[in-house]
Amino acid sequence: MTARLLFLCIVALEAAHTATAILLHRVPSGHDGFQYFALQYFFLNNAIQAHEVAQWIPYMTQGTVATLWYGIQGSFLHTIVLQLPWLAGGADLLSIYHLAMFIDELILLTGTWLLARRFFDVPATCFVALSVVASAVWLDQPYWNFRLYYAVPLVLELGHRFLDTGRWRWAFLTANLLALQTIGNLPYLIPLTSFVVFTYFTCYAAAQRNNVLDRLRSLEWNARAATAITGGALSFAAAYACVTLGTEQLVNFNVGRSQTGTTSLSYFLSYGGFTDLRKWNDLVLRISPALDNTLYAGMLLAPLLVAGLIAIDRRRVHFVLTAALLLLFTLSTPLSRLVYYAWPGMWYFRHIGLVSSLVKVLFCFVAGIGFEFLFKANPAWKRAAIRAVAVLGAIGLGAGAWWAMNTASSATALNRYVSSITVDEPARSLHVFDRGELARRLRQGAGWAMTGAAVLTVGALFRTSQRNSTRVRDAVSYAVLAFVAIDLYQFKFSYLFDRSDGIGPAQFHVVEPSPMPYSYRRVSGLQHAEGVARSRLTDTIAFNHLLRRRLEGQHYGSHYWTSNALWFVDEVNTTFQADSWLAPLDQLARTFRRGTGVDFPVESETAVKLAGMRADKIRFFAHAYIVPSLADLAPVLTNPSYEGDLLFVSAPVPAGERSTTIPWRWQRSLSVDDSRQLPYRVERFDANNLVVSVSNTAPEPVWMSYSDVWHPWWRATINGSPAPVYRANVAYKAVRIEPGENVVHFRFHSAFLAALMTLGAVNAGFWLIAVSAMLVSTATSFFRTTNLEP
Repeated sequence: MTARLLFLCIVALEAAHTATAILLHRVPSGHDGFQYFALQYFFLNNAIQAHEVAQWIPYMTQGTVATLWYGIQGSFLHTIVLQLPWLAGGADLLSIYHLAMFIDELILLTGTWLLARRFFDVPATCFVALSVVASAVWLDQPYWNFRLYYAVPLVLELGHRFLDTGRWRWAFLTANLLALQTIGNLPYLIPLTSFVVFTYFTCYAAAQRNNVLDRLRSLEWNARAATAITGGALSFAAAYACVTLGTEQLVNFNVGRSQTGTTSLSYFLSYGGFTDLRKWNDLVLRISPALDNTLYAGMLLAPLLVAGLIAIDRRRVHFVLTAALLLLFTLSTPLSRLVYYAWPGMWYFRHIGLVSSLVKVLFCFVAGIGFEFLFKANPAWKRAAIRAVAVLGAIGLGAGAWWAMNTASSATALNRYVSSITVDEPARSLHVFDRGELARRLRQGAGWAMTGAAVLTVGALFRTSQRNSTRVRDAVSYAVLAFVAIDLYQFKFSYLFDRSDGIGPAQFHVVEPSPMPYSYRRVSGLQHAEGVARSRLTDTIAFNHLLRRRLEGQHYGSHYWTSNALWFVDEVNTTFQADSWLAPLDQLARTFRRGTGVDFPVESETAVKLAGMRADKIRFFAHAYIVPSLADLAPVLTNPSYEGDLLFVSAPVPAGERSTTIPWRWQRSLSVDDSRQLPYRVERFDANNLVVSVSNTAPEPVWMSYSDVWHPWWRATINGSPAPVYRANVAYKAVRIEPGENVVHFRFHSAFLAALMTLGAVNAGFWLIAVSAMLVSTATSFFRTTNLEP
């Protein structure tokens, strides 16, 4: 009964947090959190409007393949709703965003509870679950502060079940969930999470060597084993393909990455900073100088962590070993170098310092050992040691409170505190440093530290007093748990209000489903957005204070070009940070200006005309001139007399179609205007489709160009019949249309990718059902997880 009640209390607290976010219409203010929501909105909105999953994003860098962004914006619920958009009904998409995060929080809670219950009694299990789940705040950093580890505890629990039973189904489920938890994650977290799981079970096997060896020897290597191993491998392959298909055309300009996405050892060891121990003062200060990244998990975590190290036993020593190894990994030590070279795929990873949030999760388990040591019935000979540890922990919290008050009251000390965190450029500009906010949080943290010191001391004294009855001593344990819950959820709710913005009624249309408008021309920057796009952008600025400050010239946090997919703004260049664009657009940009990075040559009148800013994105030409190679085309496009009014196409040219194009031999003046004005109407526009009706009144065929970036997955039909798509003017696409009335349908689609997305949704649905069953079982019975059967 006690276990049920405690578990349901955590569910209720998380539900209250989600309900508050939904009812008050809270939207993440900035950094990765706003990017995450903006992308989720785009994909779900397109599914509602077009009844298919977006594989293309027309508003980013003149059009780009969507697979990478599909992978990083998802959740278990969101992946399902994309396939069944009618489930969204008339709901606003912000509510679905919060509901999806809540469901993934329940995955974290279920896995943490089951894994902790395997090694702890009920109060300690509740402490661990509270510490892990309530400290998962994602408003600014959904990836590092939540999605990095949200399914890892359940993966570990499933691995234990495989070791317990020897049944290969558990091995398959472990691998399948580990692969599927990449939904909503950065792709380069795959090697990191697999390394964490490997390290955990290696440490567990080292601590329980005989038991683990006996169980491994008893495994039956039969058809079930082959099926499970094959299924697990296919799960990883499908997850990888789902976020990489079509991206071979991407040219990446991430800082510290090569164009293939790999990271050098020096960047691996240093990128983003946070690679020293000083970041862990957040445990007792309740605030990090980088407000978008926090390691806080309750004021009692630090002293209980020390108590756990003192009271460690062999059965649970693997938590300490795993935490220690991963801590060393985050500190840029020789172990970090070894992992970089030894673990497959780790050379795609960066931000080793931010893996600290996963170390924090393991610290919560170690602190659970300390909780049992201090607040569980113990022999009389341990009571003096328990009191001594509690008093020392209280002194440590008091020292932290004193330091926080002194730092908050001195501008010099506050500046020194900020500069002590090793955040390197350019990552420093990505994080929010607000000294006034820091001072307020430090004073608040000092108050909580003093309260925590009192709770720890008084709780330990009452728990070890011989004069108190068992009922009183048990009440003390639950009183301490109540303090932990109040502390953490006050922190979590405060974080919600500090790092998000409420949407007013006048701006609410921004998060509601909305048809995507077609922009006939691109704009030079966000300030020139028009129509629906301008309204959406203006109303977002009205409620988003960080965006408003950024556009006023103050650099607070980071903003990305992915937000254009929320505002429906089609920029010829990018106002905010852009890390990639497609190779054809890169080649066009380099034709007019040498350099690196996502930076379109807007100073060239010819370039911006080709790109659909000085002329419509859809244009018509009497002829199409074929040039053998892009190298041959460069001197043509950059010729001073060329003004963008001749259409040039290049390979690939479909077999049998070469006769419809004219080889270019400089037979015409480049200043000739070969364009034609034909009436046309956009009949349909969404992520994957553009349908245009055009009346060709000329007696001969003409060419229609569309200044949206070319990709080999584009297909076209004209009046229902397939038509070849030519690569036009280096970066764009063109088709030939016959005289008369024509309906041109450009479609971006990969049947294989669509099948993988559907399979992922089915898989996610299975896990939601499985986790729901685990939730119901946990909430309705008191059990040891080792006895559970699939």
